[in-house]
Amino acid sequence: MEMIKQNAQEAARSRHGSEGRPAGTRGRRRRGKDGPDPIDVYVGSRLRERRVSLGMSQTVLADRLGLTFQQVQKYERGANRLSASALWRAADAVDVPVSYFFDGLSQGHPVASDDQLDVIVLKLTQKIRKLDPSVREKLSALIAVLSREES
Repeated sequence: MEMIKQNAQEAARSRHGSEGRPAGTRGRRRRGKDGPDPIDVYVGSRLRERRVSLGMSQTVLADRLGLTFQQVQKYERGANRLSASALWRAADAVDVPVSYFFDGLSQGHPVASDDQLDVIVLKLTQKIRKLDPSVREKLSALIAVLSREES
């Protein structure tokens, strides 16, 4: 009888994750020891980059996707992964092809980037979009001259 009880307990443990939930059931996905999957974080960061470059708030994006802004925050941080259908809708909402979210991945892993530089570029993009077109052209010419001098 004791052997049957042990087998039942072992079978229950193999059917349940560490959270006591049956394996394969819906709910929060389990993370690795190191947090969210780096690819989910990368895809989320690409969504954030595009949203910010468009000057779009999380609330506006959430409305377009039929979500709450908190869900958008989780996607952007990589805390929640985007399903294929959610990725398709997100691409449509920010007017990019689905492949945009994977640009910059190498062998399935994100290419290392300087996060601080990315934030600066995004903020500059927002500010530049607000400028008069003639001022944007002059600024672009100035940047072209400066970048040639540094090369």
